[in-house]
Amino acid sequence: MPANARPSIPRIVAGVAADYAYVLGRRLTATLKPRAPLPGDGTPPGSRGRPVVILPGIFESWHYLERIVEALSAAGHPVYIVGDIGINGRPIPATARRVYRYLVAHDLRDAILVAHSKGGLIGKHVMLHDAQDNPGADLPGRRRVAHLIAVNTPWRGSELARYGVGAWREFAPRRPVMARLAAENDVDARVTAIDSAIDQYVPRDSAPDAATRIPVPLVGHFRVLAHPSVVALIVDRVREVTRASGGVPPRTRVSYLGVGIPTAE
Repeated sequence: MPANARPSIPRIVAGVAADYAYVLGRRLTATLKPRAPLPGDGTPPGSRGRPVVILPGIFESWHYLERIVEALSAAGHPVYIVGDIGINGRPIPATARRVYRYLVAHDLRDAILVAHSKGGLIGKHVMLHDAQDNPGADLPGRRRVAHLIAVNTPWRGSELARYGVGAWREFAPRRPVMARLAAENDVDARVTAIDSAIDQYVPRDSAPDAATRIPVPLVGHFRVLAHPSVVALIVDRVREVTRASGGVPPRTRVSYLGVGIPTAE
């Protein structure tokens, strides 16, 4: 099935149900295994991979992206988990400031951010801050962030946020932070947006125009984070970014077909 095709209704229902089962499983795992891995855990000896920083979605822990963390570590990348953001319930600007302080404290340069949902918005906020306030941030080796890979991020917000409470309302399209992030496009060429064919929270085709957009024929907002082909795609994309001297790999070199993502399931 093409990446932009719509799955059948029974497949959508089954996929969304499996999506919430995945959420329950990740929350149980977070309770049983709260300790986050340290950078370098699971990496082969002598590895010199580009540093990767993990940014989960709202009310999520790093466990939602655990399969991605494991795969990136095995590929030789030190993976950093920002413990100071907790389960990511703070406003986007406040969380972005914490992430940026973390990057500075660990002296990370040309890092790659791998994010889910709200984490992608935080990542873009971090990149904008770096571009505006870090002298020489447009030069490889001096900027803090080289690239952002985001899965199922509501780049222009979600109308569902109008019916939410608390932190959920921040995603309303007309909220100031969402309007600003949608309007600012200086860093969009350094963004890769991976999106499910069906996402119960995020509108289709909301990724920035200048971003590398990779639709995948899968159902759900959460479970794609553990899909073997999506995990492989992210590892491959990190490799592409690392090889590109300017931090922006050619858009034409990335295809979901190249890593064998199957039809929606």
